[in-house]
Amino acid sequence: MARLCNNCGRKTHLLTRTKFKDGVLCSKCLKNFSIPDTVGFRLWAKNNSCQAVTRYKQVTNKSEAKTNHINNKREIPNPKIDLSEIERYLNEFPNYESKGDKRFNKRTGYPLAKQSSIERSRKEFVDMLSWTPDNYYAYAHYSNEIAIDDYLGSIDVPFLIAGTIAYKQGDWDIAEKWWLSVLDIRPTNVLRKLEIMYRKQQRYKDIVRLYKIAQPLVRQYDSLTGENTYKFYKTVAILNEEQHKKEDHSIGVIRYPSKIDSNYLRLLQTAR
Repeated sequence: MARLCNNCGRKTHLLTRTKFKDGVLCSKCLKNFSIPDTVGFRLWAKNNSCQAVTRYKQVTNKSEAKTNHINNKREIPNPKIDLSEIERYLNEFPNYESKGDKRFNKRTGYPLAKQSSIERSRKEFVDMLSWTPDNYYAYAHYSNEIAIDDYLGSIDVPFLIAGTIAYKQGDWDIAEKWWLSVLDIRPTNVLRKLEIMYRKQQRYKDIVRLYKIAQPLVRQYDSLTGENTYKFYKTVAILNEEQHKKEDHSIGVIRYPSKIDSNYLRLLQTAR
């Protein structure tokens, strides 16, 4: 989920921000403050406010060299994420027809967003591809939870952004597929997106199904990362009222295989 940088107000996403006790700072602002995005800094940031960043003392060259030496010994290559399906999709633009000042996807009939909005999301995806991730296994020796969260983010962020592009281009079925494919990785973010879509499609029973599927996944995510996203989860009891809607066009919710490399995840969990 995009959050605004507390310093400059820019929209950030998971891979280009550092989390503080009272908000986030984007990578550009950290660079302006001459703060290195190291594991030690991230651990410090979680327990301090954004304003305290100006008081953060960088590690000495000697300590930095020692850290790099340890990291080089412990590096295991990050797992590769297959984005070929997304890249093929982005190479083309869907056929559409105009009705008045609105555009509609010819294949699905769903509306297209403004072209400027589509281009922003496409640029966000390209910018995300240019980001060079740290070695998660090396990070795990300092903080298992941060390393796991970063690893999970490297999987789900491309599919969340790509799903948003597909949604804006009227390819709602493709957006649904990509969002559902990372439901087990970032469940609360996916829930928000799909609930909006399902309501527009009058798929009220599917909303209930989706939340029932996601409930254990939210708990699992919190357990892996040390987060508390479950507080944003709606209870199924509240959602049961959706079952009584007169108009319902539910078609079911597809479960997709997890994209998480379970063997690699265990490596991150057990790194010391």
